[in-house]
Amino acid sequence: EVAYQEEDLHAALDRHPEARLVLIDTAGCGPHERGEWEKRRQLLEAAGATEVQVVIDSMNGYEHMLDLLEASQAIPERRLLFTKLDEAVRPGALLSAAAQSQLPTSYFSVGPAIPGAIEAGDLRKLAARVTGAALTGERGK
Repeated sequence: EVAYQEEDLHAALDRHPEARLVLIDTAGCGPHERGEWEKRRQLLEAAGATEVQVVIDSMNGYEHMLDLLEASQAIPERRLLFTKLDEAVRPGALLSAAAQSQLPTSYFSVGPAIPGAIEAGDLRKLAARVTGAALTGERGK
């Protein structure tokens, strides 16, 4: 569902009264649009959102990712969802941004097919893929 205003949000929730999970896409905003971030916070609060995905394009630079994470601090219960991982030539920036934020990573989009091209946001697995290391299941190896 897509919601731009509180009325849209309530209508979307009303269309799915039995759903255990409703995903609502709000309008995006840049890191310097503080007023827009506050509007998103108010909208999510009105929805009673229990988890919010901060969606970050994997092709963004590290500094831009940090700017987005800082701007989203007003949003409670944040998780990171990185998109376009299949297109990222240097995914080290997202690993660094995720580590810097200390926020849980929920999902990665890994292709254009929705639904279907989404996988769990396992940073250890991604780090192993980026470095070419095998996962051993043991810490420190």
